[in-house]
Amino acid sequence: MKLLNIHAHRRGPDSVIDILNKRVTSDADDADVLDDGLWSIGIHPWDVRDTWVEDVLTVDRLAEDPRVVAIGECGLDRLASASLQVQGDALLAQADLAERLSKPLILHCVRAHDELLRLKKIVDPVQPWIHHGYIKGPELARQMIQADIYLSFGQAAVHADTSLRDVIAEVPLDRFFLETDDSTVLIDDVYQAVATIRRISVEALLDVQRDIWTRVLGIESMK
Repeated sequence: MKLLNIHAHRRGPDSVIDILNKRVTSDADDADVLDDGLWSIGIHPWDVRDTWVEDVLTVDRLAEDPRVVAIGECGLDRLASASLQVQGDALLAQADLAERLSKPLILHCVRAHDELLRLKKIVDPVQPWIHHGYIKGPELARQMIQADIYLSFGQAAVHADTSLRDVIAEVPLDRFFLETDDSTVLIDDVYQAVATIRRISVEALLDVQRDIWTRVLGIESMK
């Protein structure tokens, strides 16, 4: 069975089903180019500019394509140039789009988790929210899970410190995804690392991932 990678910036081998991320910006000249794989599309907080409203319209148009199975990554990042208020406005617009199109929202969050949780309460979404690239500790992870936000683990899981290992060991098996993001790590290595921490086989982990993909993403053909 093929491994599943919810967030990638390059296609993997044929043995992997990956969701490739496309960042929409006002100056992108390839915004309409999608290959035949699966996609997520959104405005990364680093790309939020004065034109973000027009960029959301581009996301809206592209996300109608059935190959687009998620909105994002979008979110909040205190290291980005746009103010947190403007980033929040762009996030809310994309969350609204995710609700209207019935597609999950993939989130990027750096040093702004309190604000993310506040916005989650305001939106009260039906569609799942997924915090990609989670690397923080157990207490924040518990807050995310309590707020009904899925986590996704990537490269950091391969050489996880004690804190992240505790998170991976504690989070319910059906509340997280696996990814490579923009790293060169293989998704195989992520699966092996997480399976080792959970003390289960890669095959058992993949079975759970397939169930989550079906439930959250509506994708059933994953063999």
